[in-house]
Amino acid sequence: MREVSLAISEAARAATLADIGRYALPAMARALDACPSFLAVAAANFAESEALAGDHKDVLPGYLHEFLIDDPLIAVAVSRPAPVLILEDHLDRRVVRAGRAYNEFHRGHDFEHHMLIRFHGERLTCAGALAMGFTRGRRLPAFGPEQLHAAQLVLPALEGAARRILGADPPALELDAGLTPAEARVLAVLMSGASNQEIARRLYVSIPTVKTHVQRILRKLGVTSRAQAIAVVTSRARTRVG
Repeated sequence: MREVSLAISEAARAATLADIGRYALPAMARALDACPSFLAVAAANFAESEALAGDHKDVLPGYLHEFLIDDPLIAVAVSRPAPVLILEDHLDRRVVRAGRAYNEFHRGHDFEHHMLIRFHGERLTCAGALAMGFTRGRRLPAFGPEQLHAAQLVLPALEGAARRILGADPPALELDAGLTPAEARVLAVLMSGASNQEIARRLYVSIPTVKTHVQRILRKLGVTSRAQAIAVVTSRARTRVG
């Protein structure tokens, strides 16, 4: 439990995405006894998602471009709603090992077991979603209930860090782009990938009001889509941690 407590502490004190990658990611890996493979942010085109940190961040872009369609592990990651997943728990391992992705990528990197923690965004494919990926090699046991429980204990601290870091941008944009406080609040919820209905529910306003705010936010940010707005805010957060 000591390693879990340290992971919670590192997530709780993170003030930037760089802090999450530099401190919280390896602390979480120690709690899971795993390799901190990557910290990634999802792009509107999921194949263009970017790894921000991790021992294997450099191989993630090529992996997504090459195996996005036919790796069953990706299919599990993007289809399951749970924020914490042991990927192999949701498919037949024989299917994984028979696939091209396993034989041409996972096996060569000794990625035998996979665990994913999504701590920002309602789905992994939502633009701006943040996730950590962890792996274990063939000589290590598979992830199990103990690691699942540990990740679930740390998850609220990671989610809080994401809200602090990304939610810190709307007030700044309120000045930079001329957003009103109400528009800034809508943008803060929009950053999670929430629909207009969900934004309305969380902020206790009507859906027409949300639609009006979203249209004004897009215009003031100089973008034409919600995904572009998320990208602008995420980019500014990353620029600050530079």
